[in-house]
Amino acid sequence: MFECPSSWNETTVGEVLVERPKNGYSPKPSDSFSGVYMLGLGCLTDEGFNPVQLKYAPSGDPFVERAILADGDLLISRANTRVLVGMVGRYFDIGHPCIYPDLMMRLQVDSVVRPEFLELLLRSARCRRQIQALASGTSESMVKISSETVMGIKIAIPEIDEQDRIVDALTLVDESVRSMEFEVAKLRRIKAAMVDDLLTGSA
Repeated sequence: MFECPSSWNETTVGEVLVERPKNGYSPKPSDSFSGVYMLGLGCLTDEGFNPVQLKYAPSGDPFVERAILADGDLLISRANTRVLVGMVGRYFDIGHPCIYPDLMMRLQVDSVVRPEFLELLLRSARCRRQIQALASGTSESMVKISSETVMGIKIAIPEIDEQDRIVDALTLVDESVRSMEFEVAKLRRIKAAMVDDLLTGSA
């Protein structure tokens, strides 16, 4: 069982939000760029936000404005497979205005928690188990979580200074992992070139 340090405050996600999670907006995509992008569910991954699935938002739609994201907004998917539902990520500016879809919720956090820290908590094994257990649906290929589900997720948070230390430490680990992944990819390319040379007699 997960045990947090005694100095950490046991609470729920709902207690650290300034308002209820809000669903996004999913208009019919446009064939041409209107100046605004729309996120797809694939933009939330097990490693956070990654803008790999973008569509064009329609022009002249009055409801688009309410779903425009700000840099650092925390998003969580509310529908997907049981394995992927509840994926979390912090949106970062992609160079153009962007809206989030109806199958995502935006979380506006209180000053007691850093969005970066809450993102880490919601990606933790403890929270993932809660989300997957509470997701409901008639098919495992599409289950959903509600705003009530998200607000009821049990978490534990330390003081802001300790949150910052934890986020900084894990950021350094992520940077080291990315650096090692780059080196591994480079070695694999070298190996592939050597294999080609050996098999073709070029070496």
